[in-house]
Amino acid sequence: MGTSRKTRRENRNCKAAGFATVLLTALISQAYAANVTDSGSAGTPGTNGAAVGQSGTAGGTGGAANAVVPANTDASNSATGSGGNGGTGGNGASGNFNTKGGDGGNGGNGGSGTASSTATPVSGNAAATASGNGGAGGYGGSPGADGGFGAGTGGNGGIGGAGTATVSATAAGSATANSTAYGTGATGGYATGPGATAGAGGVATGTASTASGNGQASATVNAHGGSGGYGYSGAAGGSGAATALNNAVSGSTSGTLYLDQNAYGGNGGGAASGAAGAAGAATTTLTVGSMGTPNAAATLNAGTYAQGGAGGGTTSGSSASGANGTSTLTVYGSGSLVLSSRGDGGAGGSGGNGSNAASGSAGGAGSASASGTTSGSKTVNVTNTAYGGGGGYGYGASQSGGAGGAASVGAASGASTSGSVTVSTTANAGGGGYGYNGAAGGAGGSASI
Repeated sequence: MGTSRKTRRENRNCKAAGFATVLLTALISQAYAANVTDSGSAGTPGTNGAAVGQSGTAGGTGGAANAVVPANTDASNSATGSGGNGGTGGNGASGNFNTKGGDGGNGGNGGSGTASSTATPVSGNAAATASGNGGAGGYGGSPGADGGFGAGTGGNGGIGGAGTATVSATAAGSATANSTAYGTGATGGYATGPGATAGAGGVATGTASTASGNGQASATVNAHGGSGGYGYSGAAGGSGAATALNNAVSGSTSGTLYLDQNAYGGNGGGAASGAAGAAGAATTTLTVGSMGTPNAAATLNAGTYAQGGAGGGTTSGSSASGANGTSTLTVYGSGSLVLSSRGDGGAGGSGGNGSNAASGSAGGAGSASASGTTSGSKTVNVTNTAYGGGGGYGYGASQSGGAGGAASVGAASGASTSGSVTVSTTANAGGGGYGYNGAAGGAGGSASI
């Protein structure tokens, strides 16, 4: 953006040379763009234990990033902020016959990534994009070996950094306005050894707004919660981050308006022989307009989606259930409405393989509801969909696959004064997990409409 403005001024100063008018005309007709990026620094690694039985030190926190597009009249702007990774924890030193091994240092937390972008051109189309990405959690340090008096305890993994994005686009007249926000939480750091826990995933969120006089306008938010870190050699897996979006998108135009709000829960971290990490739930709720003040778009397309995270799997420990996905959409408009709400449960974690026996866990529940109300002869089309997550497989005698997740469709309705109304609903429950090598299969989920 700064380069574009500088070029504009330089060309205007060329009038004395007799050819500035041509250059200036061509330059004004071009669309200018600002692209801003910012990255946080990595956290410092911890120090390994040196003396017998000495513990490692903790890794440092990753640096935060904040990418902001300053106020301007460029037509297309983007911002990307990426947090720094957390530092790795130092390893514990080995013990001896009268000193236990040193403990591993904890991994540092990942830095947050924040991005903000706005596009408000004087004329023409407007487009703004922002991506906020958290930094990964640092790995926990390994425990010091047992020299005859006991081993140390591994360090916990660092928490993944949060990702946040905010975006806005405004255009005049019949020009289009598009805004898209991506928030991505980072994965937690792994951990090693009994008593240690891998890091949880980072939280994600975003907001997007758009406005156009009578042109097409769209606003989209995608928020992905971070996954939990893996647990090695008896450590527990980290929890996936829950994601919740509530009226994160908005828009206005007398033309066609698109609103999409999508939430994804983080997956639970797996574990070799410990407890796998819990999955993060996903919830998305969007209300557009009100009975007294309906949205004025001639055609309004709105969609909400929630995907629960998958549960962590295990080799010989305990797996974790999938998380729920819940989607709710309510729209009041004065034009034609095309609405879609979908909620999917996450898959259950699987257990066992080869000579290792373990059971799978249940899939998460999916639920969705949607309603739309308009006036006059305008049409309403509502689609409501829910899927239960599949159960994880089990392996070995006396083990079992996980049960399938339930699927339920709540309120599904449409209303128009004299226009046509179409409402469709689908509920598909999750299948039970397969049983291998003597394990019983899991029961299928239930579906309700």
